[in-house]
Amino acid sequence: LARERTNSAHIAHELRTPLTEIIGQLEALRSHDDASRLAISEIKTELLRFADVIEAILVLSEPTSKTPSSTIINVADIVRDVAPTTANVDAPDEALALGDERLIRLAVQNLVQNAQRYADGARDLRVSNDDDRVRVTVSDRGPGLDLSARERMFERYWRGAADIEGRGIGLALVRAVAERHDGSARADQRDDGPGLAVSFTVGKIIEWRTSQES
Repeated sequence: LARERTNSAHIAHELRTPLTEIIGQLEALRSHDDASRLAISEIKTELLRFADVIEAILVLSEPTSKTPSSTIINVADIVRDVAPTTANVDAPDEALALGDERLIRLAVQNLVQNAQRYADGARDLRVSNDDDRVRVTVSDRGPGLDLSARERMFERYWRGAADIEGRGIGLALVRAVAERHDGSARADQRDDGPGLAVSFTVGKIIEWRTSQES
């Protein structure tokens, strides 16, 4: 298992360097041709998806137990930054906790992408205080999943019956990021109608402030 993790991490690192260079070169390209701009945009989109897969492999190849981060981050800002423009965001001004900003951002992005791919988009994003931990919840209005599927959806390489193109690592990464921050991940049916509310917890809250408290 250790050898498999080492090999996976090595391969992912080797892929990440040229991929970053390609994305940088695409950014530098300039064209007044609409067809060329569209092609460049589509290529960049696919490369960024590829980059997300590589980041997921790197996270999943690391041992679960890691030294807690000593960096203070505002989880609410991360959620606001990642949220689609069409989604409702319920978050305080500040939800400060110790954590790895890159990993938490990647976890939120995976939840949003999962909702977009399988449930017609993320409708609501919420940052809440859950027993002095920060909980991030992404809710959709899709058909939802039964209890057995909800219990398995965070397993590596598990894919639902309707998942034709998925890789089965996006939600596994969400759980891995939560566990690295002494948290957990879960999926619940929405209380106010059809859809799922998929969430994870991270860190210990250092400060929680809303505009009313300023």
